[in-house]
Amino acid sequence: MSKISLYFLHGWGFSADFWNETIQYLPSEKYQIILGEAGYFGQRKIHLPPKKFIGIGHSLGFMQLLEKTSNHPNCIGLLGINSFPCFAQQRDFPDGVPSRLLERMQRNLAKNPSHVLNQFYQNCGNEKQISPDNPLNLDHLKKALNILVLKDMRPLFNAFRVEGKILGMLSGKTDPLSPAKHLWTDTQTQIDSGHLAPLTHPTFCATWIKKSLKS
Repeated sequence: MSKISLYFLHGWGFSADFWNETIQYLPSEKYQIILGEAGYFGQRKIHLPPKKFIGIGHSLGFMQLLEKTSNHPNCIGLLGINSFPCFAQQRDFPDGVPSRLLERMQRNLAKNPSHVLNQFYQNCGNEKQISPDNPLNLDHLKKALNILVLKDMRPLFNAFRVEGKILGMLSGKTDPLSPAKHLWTDTQTQIDSGHLAPLTHPTFCATWIKKSLKS
């Protein structure tokens, strides 16, 4: 029996090891785990598998997968954890984050990137801290933040649903980021967590992934 390929992509400000706690509950004899790396702290490595796969994205990582897998013949499903297809507030999306807050974050990122990251971690309930001398790839951080500010991928999200592919969303009831709490599908699963469910509730996330693949 062939393994199911799972391609994971982390969110803004994190790295591929974000998934370490969750993937340990996905047995290697059944799943082939592939971790994408957005390169916020070094080299970027986002190469989609050359065979059929399920994409699993956290936060911004889900938006990036939506864009990358649009019309991609090998992607047979997408799962989003604490995620969204649109982040910034729109006329028809009041649950989005106001653009002025994101633009302020962009300005501050250019001045003091480690402070912006540490503030972001704190807002998400994570004790992770980056020192000022920590090597950061500011270009990748800026470009990724621009996706949150400028992109609205709801049309891609809706097209994915129409195509009948596997599509699941897991949201945290106490997530401080309002777009991640928005009800994106009528089958959306909720958990008593904040924005970092793969870190705080890894067993639940792994179980939810396995159940989603069987649906």
